[in-house]
Amino acid sequence: MVYSVGKAIREIKPNSEKLYLLSGDDYFLQKFFISKLNEINNNKYQLRYLNLDEEEDLNILIHEISFGSLFSNNNLFILRNSTKLSIKNKDEIILYLNNPKDSLIIIFISEDYYTKNKFFKTISTISKHVDTRTPFPNKIKEWIKYYITKNKIEIDTNLLDEIIFSNNGEIYNIINEIEKLY
Repeated sequence: MVYSVGKAIREIKPNSEKLYLLSGDDYFLQKFFISKLNEINNNKYQLRYLNLDEEEDLNILIHEISFGSLFSNNNLFILRNSTKLSIKNKDEIILYLNNPKDSLIIIFISEDYYTKNKFFKTISTISKHVDTRTPFPNKIKEWIKYYITKNKIEIDTNLLDEIIFSNNGEIYNIINEIEKLY
């Protein structure tokens, strides 16, 4: 089952799910989901962004899932670029994902929602799959209104509509423009 960002956040319970797959290319929704996940878990997880194209980052992940941390740290790993992993590494990761540790949350990010990658299909069956594609225009306005309300920003409705229109519905760019104004 694929969850919207809002529904996935509403269903998060502290210390419950340990595996997530975010598929879609909207950076704002990815960042928003990750921050809410950590917030719901009382910010007890250290965020670690790993690019699995980098050998050092891959070694950090493999070491963590194979041996664990020496200092019992709670980590939230955000993993990008996992499509080029070796079969051996993929198998090791899948083996870990079937029995994850309490001290580690793993979030895989796939920019391509429609990927046919077998590795991501496997991950989506054993994790909570969250849709982070850019929403339809009517939903974009809801996200922006949520953001400005949360941050106590007052903005004229016509100006807001113009900013949304001129930024082609890119939430991250719209928010940047609003922040520049205020």
